[in-house]
Amino acid sequence: MNAKLFILLLLSITIKSKGDKPSRKQTDQCLTEMNSFRTLLNLASQLVNLQQANCSERKNVTASGIQKKENETKWATKEDMEEIKKELKLIHDLFRDYGDMRTFYPKDCQDLYLKGYKKSKVYTIFPKNGLSFQVYCDQERDGGGWTVIQRRQDGSENFYRTWNDYEQGFGNLSYEFWLGNDRIHIMTGTGKYKLLINMEDFSGNTRYASYKTFKVGDKKSGYVLNVSGYRGTAGDSLTYHNNMKFATKDRDHNSCAKNFKGSWWYNDCHQSNLNGLYLKGKQKSDADGVNWKHWKGYFYSLKFTEMKIRKLNI
Repeated sequence: MNAKLFILLLLSITIKSKGDKPSRKQTDQCLTEMNSFRTLLNLASQLVNLQQANCSERKNVTASGIQKKENETKWATKEDMEEIKKELKLIHDLFRDYGDMRTFYPKDCQDLYLKGYKKSKVYTIFPKNGLSFQVYCDQERDGGGWTVIQRRQDGSENFYRTWNDYEQGFGNLSYEFWLGNDRIHIMTGTGKYKLLINMEDFSGNTRYASYKTFKVGDKKSGYVLNVSGYRGTAGDSLTYHNNMKFATKDRDHNSCAKNFKGSWWYNDCHQSNLNGLYLKGKQKSDADGVNWKHWKGYFYSLKFTEMKIRKLNI
C-alpha cells in the first residue's frame, strides 16, 4: 500500500449532490460512514509522514512523523529504515481493517472474524446505524469471534466506581476495563448472545464458566441481567444473579455494592463479584475481592478474569 493509492481511495468517495431530505436510515448510515472516513483520514496523514521518512535520503522525520531539529538530523541507519517499514506495515494493516467499512459494518467481533480478521486486538464495530465504538476482539482463543466486555489481570484499574462510570465504560481495552453497561445492552439487544468467563488463580490454575443466554437490559430496567444455560469447570456462580439490577456504590438498592466493594448484579448479596477489589489471592476480608464462590470461595481473590460474548450461531 502506498500513499498515492491511499489518497486516491479516499478521493474516490462519491459525494451525493443536494436533493431531497434524507431519511432517518440514510442519515444514520451517513454518520456511520463519516466515522469511518475520519479514521481513514487520520491514517492517511500518518502514512504520508512515514512514507516521506521512508523515501528521503536523510532522515529529517522520525518514525512517528515528528519533525526533528536540524542539529539533530543524521543519516538513516538500516535499523531506522526497518523500524519505519514496520510502522508502514502497521498502517497498512489498519487500512485493511477499516478500508472497506463503507460497505462492511461489523456489528461485533464475530462479524469481523467471519470476514477474515483473525488477529486479537482492538477494532471498531457498528452495532447499530449511526453508532460505532471500539472493542477488544479475542479472535484466537476459544474459537475466535469474541467481544470482550470485562478484564481483570493486575489490579492496575480501579473498579470500585460510580454508576456513570459503569454505564459509559472505563479502562484500557488492551488491559483492564469494563466495556460499559450501555454498550453491552446495545450489543446483546441485536441478537442472541452467549457468555464465556475465563478465570485464573495465582497458582496458574484455570477454570471457565459458559452461559448459553446472556443479555443486559436498558438503563430504565437498571441494566437487568438475563443469564442462563451454565456449563463449565468453575461451577455456576452467576445464575444466582439472574433478573437482578446492576448496582454501584452510588446506586445501591440493597447495600451489597458498598458492603462488598464492587459493582455487579447483586442479589442477596452475591455468589460472584468479578468487579470487586483486586486483593491478590487469599484475603482476610469477607467476599469483597474478585470472587467466584463455586471455585475459590469468598476468601480468595482471583488473578485473572475475562468476560466475553459471541452470537449463538457459531
